Amino acid sequence: MMAERVLVVAPTLQGTGNHTTCMRIAQGLMSRPMEEDGTSKRLPAMEVSVVGALKPRAKKEILQKVQKGRVRCLIGLHALKAGRHLIDQKLPYAIIIGGTDVNEYEFLDTPSKKIVQTCLQKARIIIAFSRSLRNSVLKMSTNVKSKIRIIPQAVQIPHLCTPLAQPEVSFEADEKPHTPRSHVFFLPASIRAVKDPLYLVQAFKTWHQSYPHLGVTLRIAGAPLDSKMVAKLKRECGPGVEYVGLLTREQTIGEMRRCAAVINSSVSEGMSGVILEAMALGKSPVIVRAIEGNLDIVSHNKTGYTYKTPKKFLAIAKAIVEYRNTPTSEAKRKTVDERSGVEIAPPQEVIENAVKVVRSEHSTEKEATEYRSVVAELISS
Repeated sequence: MMAERVLVVAPTLQGTGNHTTCMRIAQGLMSRPMEEDGTSKRLPAMEVSVVGALKPRAKKEILQKVQKGRVRCLIGLHALKAGRHLIDQKLPYAIIIGGTDVNEYEFLDTPSKKIVQTCLQKARIIIAFSRSLRNSVLKMSTNVKSKIRIIPQAVQIPHLCTPLAQPEVSFEADEKPHTPRSHVFFLPASIRAVKDPLYLVQAFKTWHQSYPHLGVTLRIAGAPLDSKMVAKLKRECGPGVEYVGLLTREQTIGEMRRCAAVINSSVSEGMSGVILEAMALGKSPVIVRAIEGNLDIVSHNKTGYTYKTPKKFLAIAKAIVEYRNTPTSEAKRKTVDERSGVEIAPPQEVIENAVKVVRSEHSTEKEATEYRSVVAELISS
């Protein structure tokens, strides 16, 4: 049986969430689904090619692959960056909505918004990671409701293939006095405006200056996409703030396994893959900015912590440090910052809840099945 050929068009810059998402979806489509008895399901094999949407010759490369034949459908990630290459295609396509597609262009009368809207109108299927993204799409194009499918992001990291291990730095402290240690709060994000990597910088500098013995540090890692913002960030680095540049995927996972907490400070998110990865690892809690995309996956005091201001963030972070430095026999059920009135659930409890939710709602098998259904619908239409 001849393989069905699918063309995936997406921003593929190494070290970004788009790259991780694109490659995971492509691998899922090429994998063979299994029956309960361990045998392969009788489904047609799929051959998947990936084209980088940001390449100067992306449109020409897509055209060449289509003209060679056997390409049956296309899947685009990001209605602007990939959609601009798809809107003139005669083959059916599905478009996966990114957070910036709807959160940044919704209220602007710009060429970018027109490309996004045209892409949505011409798409056979529109894929949103969450209900909030779906609702944002409908604000831009009210007549596409019947085409929208909600497929949550999945998580694919080696840790999920093995039994849960004990954290290197456990929040379940023993009876012995703790030795002083540093507390690194890790912010994995590309350096660009939408990720707002400078949002918590001043708060950390002040915290470190006031309590240098705690060794609290904001460690930022990500692709330097905005040169002016990178320069500004580097000027702000010093005691309490570090920028370590772009890390490999393995290095990023290593940081997430060892840190006090994984942070998100974005002003806009579709569904953060790196936050889902941090939750799946089961090593450190996540603290995310209270915006729609984050609130779709993080429930405050249940699967992570949410904040709206640097002041609220600091209260949560200080409570986490208190937990890390307090033996179990002295730790309270909840830690309260008396000055701000912030109350947090025990980090270890939050971590365990996060692992359960991610494993049940964001599995790669479930995601692959959903995208196979999308391809089948595109080919049959």
